[in-house]
Amino acid sequence: MISPQKYGFIIEEKITEFLRKTNYYIYTEKEIRRNYSYITAIDQMIILDDLCICFQDKWLNKTVSNSMFSHFINNCNYIQNILNRKVIGIYLSNYPLSKEANKMLSVENNKNVQSILNSILYYSIHDFEFNRLLDKLHNILHDNNIFIYEEPNSDYILMAPEIKN
Repeated sequence: MISPQKYGFIIEEKITEFLRKTNYYIYTEKEIRRNYSYITAIDQMIILDDLCICFQDKWLNKTVSNSMFSHFINNCNYIQNILNRKVIGIYLSNYPLSKEANKMLSVENNKNVQSILNSILYYSIHDFEFNRLLDKLHNILHDNNIFIYEEPNSDYILMAPEIKN
């Protein structure tokens, strides 16, 4: 039987592999920590000229706590201050955010609407089925003009999937 921690690393690797299909350089957790030792809640990052997308991947046995999500928000704020550009923070998990963490997401997004320049937009994606989780991620990236290609370095863009409940 595989440990939850080992399974989490496998999920993180699969998400990194999926993100590589954007044809952008994907900074991994190891690279992020090497460059920003105080960043401990971002697993992957895409840095563009005017945008940085930060990802946190958690495969848990319970809802995402307020403190876990708050830690991610703090790390995204720190990245925004360092890079001085708009940030999109995407929290991926099999379980949804707790009620308190979900309220925090809403408060942060409402607060950031006031400041269009250098704002941070947060998303939470959850699904117990990993491929559906990737489909949801694909849709959010597509909505933000980040496209997924058939394979890394391919010219063939995959259409965002239609999600059925």
